[in-house]
Amino acid sequence: MLSPTKDNSYWLSADSDCVAPAGLWGQVRSSGPTAYAVGHILTRGGDVGWSADSQLPTSDCTLDFPSLLAFNANRKAMNSALRFFFQSATGPASLFLIRLPVGLIFFTQGILKFTDPKMGVERFTRIGFSHPGFTAHFVGTFEIICGALVLLGLWTRVAALPLLIVISTAIATTKLPELARPTQGFWFMVSDARTDFAMFCSLVFLILTGAGAWSLDARQKIPSDAEAR
Repeated sequence: MLSPTKDNSYWLSADSDCVAPAGLWGQVRSSGPTAYAVGHILTRGGDVGWSADSQLPTSDCTLDFPSLLAFNANRKAMNSALRFFFQSATGPASLFLIRLPVGLIFFTQGILKFTDPKMGVERFTRIGFSHPGFTAHFVGTFEIICGALVLLGLWTRVAALPLLIVISTAIATTKLPELARPTQGFWFMVSDARTDFAMFCSLVFLILTGAGAWSLDARQKIPSDAEAR
Protein backbone atom coordinates (compact mmCIF):
# COMPACT_ATOMS: atom_id res chain seq x y z
CA MET A 1 0.00 0.00 0.00
CA LEU A 2 1.36 3.45 -0.95
CA SER A 3 -0.11 6.70 0.35
CA PRO A 4 1.29 10.23 0.78
CA THR A 5 1.78 11.91 4.13
CA LYS A 6 2.00 15.56 5.15
CA ASP A 7 5.82 15.63 5.06
CA ASN A 8 5.93 14.63 1.35
CA SER A 9 7.04 11.10 2.15
CA TYR A 10 5.08 7.91 1.55
CA TRP A 11 3.92 4.92 3.55
CA LEU A 12 4.83 1.59 1.99
CA SER A 13 3.73 -1.70 3.46
CA ALA A 14 6.79 -3.91 3.91
CA ASP A 15 5.07 -7.11 2.88
CA SER A 16 3.27 -5.91 -0.26
CA ASP A 17 4.00 -4.59 -3.73
CA CYS A 18 2.96 -1.30 -5.25
CA VAL A 19 3.42 0.69 -8.43
CA ALA A 20 6.03 3.45 -8.71
CA PRO A 21 8.01 5.11 -11.52
CA ALA A 22 10.11 2.60 -13.46
CA GLY A 23 13.78 2.73 -12.61
CA LEU A 24 13.25 3.87 -9.04
CA TRP A 25 15.79 2.52 -6.58
CA GLY A 26 16.57 3.59 -3.09
CA GLN A 27 16.60 2.96 0.62
CA VAL A 28 13.61 2.66 2.88
CA ARG A 29 13.84 3.30 6.61
CA SER A 30 11.33 2.12 9.14
CA SER A 31 9.07 4.68 10.75
CA GLY A 32 9.03 2.91 14.09
CA PRO A 33 10.51 4.32 17.30
CA THR A 34 13.47 1.90 17.20
CA ALA A 35 16.66 2.12 15.15
CA TYR A 36 16.33 2.40 11.39
CA ALA A 37 16.19 -0.89 9.47
CA VAL A 38 17.48 -0.32 5.94
CA GLY A 39 16.38 -2.19 2.85
CA HIS A 40 16.01 -1.53 -0.85
CA ILE A 41 13.21 -0.72 -3.24
CA LEU A 42 13.45 -3.08 -6.20
CA THR A 43 11.79 -2.31 -9.52
CA ARG A 44 10.77 -4.63 -12.31
CA GLY A 45 8.75 -2.96 -15.05
CA GLY A 46 7.29 -0.43 -12.64
CA ASP A 47 6.41 -2.92 -9.87
CA VAL A 48 8.15 -2.05 -6.64
CA GLY A 49 8.86 -4.60 -3.93
CA TRP A 50 10.55 -4.46 -0.54
CA SER A 51 13.79 -6.34 0.08
CA ALA A 52 14.78 -5.97 3.74
CA ASP A 53 18.44 -5.98 4.73
CA SER A 54 17.40 -6.45 8.36
CA GLN A 55 14.26 -7.16 10.35
CA LEU A 56 11.78 -4.30 10.29
CA PRO A 57 10.57 -3.19 13.74
CA THR A 58 7.14 -2.38 12.28
CA SER A 59 5.19 -3.42 9.22
CA ASP A 60 5.29 0.05 7.69
CA CYS A 61 8.14 2.22 6.46
CA THR A 62 8.54 5.68 4.94
CA LEU A 63 9.82 6.30 1.43
CA ASP A 64 11.06 9.74 0.46
CA PHE A 65 10.37 9.73 -3.29
CA PRO A 66 11.98 13.13 -4.15
CA SER A 67 15.28 12.04 -2.60
CA LEU A 68 15.14 8.66 -4.32
CA LEU A 69 14.36 10.20 -7.69
CA ALA A 70 17.33 12.56 -7.28
CA PHE A 71 19.55 9.63 -6.34
CA ASN A 72 18.30 7.69 -9.35
CA ALA A 73 19.04 10.66 -11.64
CA ASN A 74 22.60 10.86 -10.29
CA ARG A 75 23.06 7.14 -10.85
CA LYS A 76 21.84 7.43 -14.44
CA ALA A 77 24.24 10.34 -15.02
CA MET A 78 27.12 8.25 -13.67
CA ASN A 79 26.19 5.30 -15.90
CA SER A 80 25.95 7.63 -18.88
CA ALA A 81 29.45 8.99 -18.17
CA LEU A 82 30.88 5.48 -17.84
CA ARG A 83 29.27 4.43 -21.12
CA PHE A 84 30.73 7.50 -22.82
CA PHE A 85 34.30 6.87 -21.65
CA PHE A 86 34.29 3.10 -22.19
CA GLN A 87 32.05 2.74 -25.26
CA SER A 88 33.24 0.94 -28.38
CA ALA A 89 35.21 3.06 -30.84
CA THR A 90 33.32 3.74 -34.08
CA GLY A 91 35.41 6.46 -35.76
CA PRO A 92 37.48 6.09 -38.93
CA ALA A 93 40.76 4.18 -38.99
CA SER A 94 42.58 7.43 -39.83
CA LEU A 95 42.25 8.47 -36.17
CA PHE A 96 45.29 6.28 -35.64
CA LEU A 97 47.31 9.14 -37.20
CA ILE A 98 46.24 11.29 -34.23
CA ARG A 99 46.87 8.61 -31.63
CA LEU A 100 50.32 7.73 -33.00
CA PRO A 101 52.10 11.06 -32.31
CA VAL A 102 50.17 11.72 -29.09
CA GLY A 103 50.92 8.29 -27.66
CA LEU A 104 54.56 8.27 -28.75
CA ILE A 105 55.32 11.75 -27.44
CA PHE A 106 53.88 11.11 -24.00
CA PHE A 107 55.30 7.58 -23.79
CA THR A 108 58.84 8.67 -24.65
CA GLN A 109 58.68 11.81 -22.48
CA GLY A 110 57.61 9.63 -19.58
CA ILE A 111 60.63 7.35 -20.04
CA LEU A 112 62.95 10.36 -20.23
CA LYS A 113 61.72 11.59 -16.86
CA PHE A 114 63.26 8.45 -15.35
CA THR A 115 66.40 8.19 -17.48
CA ASP A 116 67.47 11.82 -18.06
CA PRO A 117 67.77 14.10 -14.99
CA LYS A 118 67.60 17.18 -17.23
CA MET A 119 64.13 16.11 -18.38
CA GLY A 120 63.08 14.89 -14.95
CA VAL A 121 64.32 16.01 -11.54
CA GLU A 122 66.34 19.02 -12.73
CA ARG A 123 63.53 20.33 -14.92
CA PHE A 124 60.93 20.04 -12.16
CA THR A 125 63.32 21.71 -9.72
CA ARG A 126 63.77 24.60 -12.13
CA ILE A 127 60.00 24.97 -12.53
CA GLY A 128 59.64 25.23 -8.75
CA PHE A 129 57.92 22.03 -7.58
CA SER A 130 58.55 21.34 -3.89
CA HIS A 131 59.24 17.60 -4.40
CA PRO A 132 60.78 17.49 -7.89
CA GLY A 133 62.00 13.88 -7.74
CA PHE A 134 58.62 12.47 -6.71
CA THR A 135 56.70 14.76 -9.05
CA ALA A 136 58.86 13.90 -12.07
CA HIS A 137 58.47 10.16 -11.52
CA PHE A 138 54.76 10.49 -10.69
CA VAL A 139 54.07 12.40 -13.92
CA GLY A 140 56.39 10.11 -15.89
CA THR A 141 54.49 7.04 -14.73
CA PHE A 142 51.20 8.44 -15.98
CA GLU A 143 52.79 9.50 -19.27
CA ILE A 144 54.19 6.00 -19.88
CA ILE A 145 51.02 4.11 -18.98
CA CYS A 146 48.50 6.47 -20.56
CA GLY A 147 50.70 7.10 -23.60
CA ALA A 148 50.87 3.35 -24.23
CA LEU A 149 47.09 3.02 -23.84
CA VAL A 150 46.54 5.82 -26.37
CA LEU A 151 48.93 4.10 -28.79
CA LEU A 152 47.06 0.81 -28.45
CA GLY A 153 43.69 2.49 -28.54
CA LEU A 154 42.64 0.88 -25.27
CA TRP A 155 40.40 2.90 -22.92
CA THR A 156 41.51 5.87 -25.00
CA ARG A 157 39.10 8.45 -23.62
CA VAL A 158 39.99 7.56 -20.02
CA ALA A 159 43.74 7.49 -20.75
CA ALA A 160 43.54 10.91 -22.40
CA LEU A 161 42.16 12.58 -19.26
CA PRO A 162 45.35 12.34 -17.10
CA LEU A 163 47.43 13.39 -20.10
CA LEU A 164 45.17 16.41 -20.59
CA ILE A 165 45.81 17.38 -16.96
CA VAL A 166 49.58 16.90 -17.46
CA ILE A 167 49.75 19.06 -20.60
CA SER A 168 47.48 21.74 -19.08
CA THR A 169 49.77 21.91 -16.03
CA ALA A 170 52.81 22.13 -18.31
CA ILE A 171 51.27 25.04 -20.22
CA ALA A 172 50.31 26.84 -17.00
CA THR A 173 53.69 26.40 -15.29
CA THR A 174 56.18 26.71 -18.17
CA LYS A 175 54.52 28.55 -21.06
CA LEU A 176 52.15 31.17 -19.66
CA PRO A 177 54.86 32.67 -17.37
CA GLU A 178 56.83 33.50 -20.54
CA LEU A 179 54.26 36.21 -21.30
CA ALA A 180 55.46 38.28 -18.34
CA ARG A 181 59.20 37.97 -19.06
CA PRO A 182 60.70 41.02 -20.81
CA THR A 183 63.04 38.94 -22.97
CA GLN A 184 60.31 36.56 -24.13
CA GLY A 185 56.71 37.76 -24.41
CA PHE A 186 53.76 36.68 -26.55
CA TRP A 187 55.44 35.58 -29.78
CA PHE A 188 58.14 33.68 -27.93
CA MET A 189 55.43 31.87 -25.93
CA VAL A 190 53.40 31.09 -29.05
CA SER A 191 56.43 29.48 -30.67
CA ASP A 192 57.56 27.65 -27.56
CA ALA A 193 54.06 26.31 -26.78
CA ARG A 194 53.21 25.03 -30.26
CA THR A 195 53.76 21.35 -29.38
CA ASP A 196 51.93 21.66 -26.07
CA PHE A 197 48.99 23.35 -27.77
CA ALA A 198 48.87 20.65 -30.46
CA MET A 199 48.91 17.94 -27.77
CA PHE A 200 46.16 19.70 -25.81
CA CYS A 201 43.87 19.95 -28.85
CA SER A 202 44.62 16.37 -29.93
CA LEU A 203 43.73 15.00 -26.48
CA VAL A 204 40.45 16.92 -26.42
CA PHE A 205 39.73 15.57 -29.91
CA LEU A 206 40.39 11.96 -28.81
CA ILE A 207 38.16 12.36 -25.76
CA LEU A 208 35.32 13.63 -27.94
CA THR A 209 35.69 11.19 -30.86
CA GLY A 210 37.34 8.07 -29.44
CA ALA A 211 40.16 5.92 -30.80
CA GLY A 212 38.82 4.97 -34.22
CA ALA A 213 38.50 1.64 -36.02
CA TRP A 214 42.19 0.68 -35.70
CA SER A 215 42.10 0.29 -31.93
CA LEU A 216 41.39 -2.18 -29.17
CA ASP A 217 38.46 -0.01 -28.14
CA ALA A 218 36.78 -0.92 -31.44
CA ARG A 219 36.73 -4.58 -30.33
CA GLN A 220 34.77 -3.84 -27.18
CA LYS A 221 31.01 -4.35 -27.16
CA ILE A 222 30.03 -1.57 -24.77
CA PRO A 223 27.16 0.47 -26.28
CA SER A 224 27.15 4.24 -26.36
CA ASP A 225 24.61 6.18 -24.31
CA ALA A 226 22.41 6.67 -27.40
CA GLU A 227 22.53 2.95 -28.24
CA ALA A 228 21.74 1.99 -24.65
CA ARG A 229 18.50 3.95 -24.86
